[in-house]
Amino acid sequence: MLQNLKKIIKKNYLNSPFVRLLKNYGLLPDLAFHGDIISRHFLLNIISTFQVSSFIETGTHIGNSTVFVASMMRDLKIFTCEINKDFFNISKSILKPYQNVSIYNENSPVFLKNLIQFNAIGNLPLFFLDAHWYEYWPLKDELSIIASSLNKAVIIIDDFQVPGRKDFSMDSEVNVPGIEIKDTPECNLEMIKQTLSRKNKYNLLIPSYYPKDAFPIWRGYFRGYAVIFQNFDAILVNRFYKKKFIAENFVPYSLETT
Repeated sequence: MLQNLKKIIKKNYLNSPFVRLLKNYGLLPDLAFHGDIISRHFLLNIISTFQVSSFIETGTHIGNSTVFVASMMRDLKIFTCEINKDFFNISKSILKPYQNVSIYNENSPVFLKNLIQFNAIGNLPLFFLDAHWYEYWPLKDELSIIASSLNKAVIIIDDFQVPGRKDFSMDSEVNVPGIEIKDTPECNLEMIKQTLSRKNKYNLLIPSYYPKDAFPIWRGYFRGYAVIFQNFDAILVNRFYKKKFIAENFVPYSLETT
């Protein structure tokens, strides 16, 4: 009975609103968005500034980042997919308390096509693309679907090579134990330039801060990312760039599509 009581206390403590609040602001260890408090603040800034209609995540893993968004934005529709059945089951259990979250166990391009086809994501979705992990990298297909099917969108590509910043790590290998793949892709500008449509207008923003800013208390993983605004009004984007927090931690970058 004592063991059961300990489990109940531990479960309620870890899932309490107070503990979640401390984690969300970096005062307790948490791996949401790699533990990077700048990227968390940035994401919330985008959601509130542009009044995004939904948050769509590919690559739930075990739900750390999804829980952060769901707990901070209770009224925002959140859709997330995870192809690994074990990770899906873990995430499904963790995300159960959040009524604004829908989680799917399927391939991310199929997931995106279905959401768009059934008009589930509204007129200004925010995509967080983080499914580049196994032998098949869906990133190009994900970007192609978004570029060809939607007008306005915000796209964040995680684990991205930040130009000129080797301290930001990126994905450049296939993470499947026992499988060796030749010519592994790199998550960088060249990859996305091949996919984005010339018919759309894009504005690219990349991080310019340092680990001491991202992890003032607890050390996480300093991962690069890129933020793409698709078909946004230039005046609105430039106004966003000039906000104090944005100007101090991010820089615009040229993105010319082929």
